Order: sequence, then C-alpha cells, then structure tokens
Amino acid sequence: MVAAHPVRPPTAGLDRWWLATVTGWEQPWLTRAGVAISYLAGPWGGTILVAIVVLVLLLRRRWWTALFLAMTAALARPARRPVWLAGTALAATIMILTRTYLRAHWLSDTFGSLIVAAGLALLLWWWFAPKLAAERRGPGGRSLDSSSAANHDHA
Repeated sequence: MVAAHPVRPPTAGLDRWWLATVTGWEQPWLTRAGVAISYLAGPWGGTILVAIVVLVLLLRRRWWTALFLAMTAALARPARRPVWLAGTALAATIMILTRTYLRAHWLSDTFGSLIVAAGLALLLWWWFAPKLAAERRGPGGRSLDSSSAANHDHA
C-alpha cells in the first residue's frame, strides 16, 4: 500500500486516528504491562513455548503435528477448534493493542500481518491436513484423540 503513494498511503488517516486514540490511553501501568506482554510474547517467549510443545509432540511420535506446529508458529498462528480460534483471536487483539500502544507498529501494519498470517496458515493447513488426519487416526486406523474415544464409549 505504501508503494501506491509513499508519502500518503491510503491507510494514513486510519493510522493517525488510531495513534491519537491510543495516545489518549497513556498510563504508566499500561505502558509497563504493554512492555511486559511485548517481551513475553515476543520472539523468545513464543519460541520457547513452541519448542516445548514441539518436543512433547515429538516424544509422543506425532511427527507431522510437530512439523506443522513448528512451521505455522514460524510463519503464522493457525487455529482449528473454537477454543483455539478464540484464543488466537484474543492473542491477535492483544498483540495489535500492545504493539500500536507502544508505537512499535502502525495499525495498518498489524492488520496486514494478520492477513498474511491467515493466508499462510490456510495454505499450510491445506497441505498438512491429510497427514495430520492420518497421524490422528494412528496405526490400524484407530483414533488417537481422547474426544473420539469418549464418544465411542457412549455410542
């Protein structure tokens, strides 16, 4: 979008409005909270959490799931189930508020990142879905999901 008009991009009005809005929220405690969230959710905090989950998946011999998580964590943040989708939406909202409040990004930058991340997540999901489904079924075609085992018991 900047290439369309480098001096005055189409999103400049929205970005200026949002900057004025978050500037009105300035409080020392909010700034400290924003810095802490930005630090914990930044590259190192997110990398450590993903590395732990990938290690657990590898120990459980869920190779494709571990690879999918590692790739999507590096490129995007996908969500499959409603709870995870809600969690991802909440995390994205907190990221937008924190990064724009701290003036680390323009609002339009954060929306652009969300669009790119969603597109990458969908492409990766499309490529990994058959492999993840086969891995979830496990050897002999039986499901490894605890939810399907519980449903089978009640059928």
